[in-house]
Amino acid sequence: MASFMLKNAVIYGEEKIYEHGFGVVGEGEISSIGHCDELTFVKEVIQLPNEWRVVPGFIDLHIHGTNGCE
Repeated sequence: MASFMLKNAVIYGEEKIYEHGFGVVGEGEISSIGHCDELTFVKEVIQLPNEWRVVPGFIDLHIHGTNGCE
């Protein structure tokens, strides 16, 4: 799986929140996060709007209906 970077969002880490942060994803997992000033080279960069939020490990647990109901 190719690696890519999410860039320029607010990134919520375990111990710190990175305004204008980045997250590198490779092999289906987040391999690093940080502030955009700390960037290193990756193959693909996805520029995100400043107002976007990235929360690593967050799982959306809601469901839409059951037994065919929506």
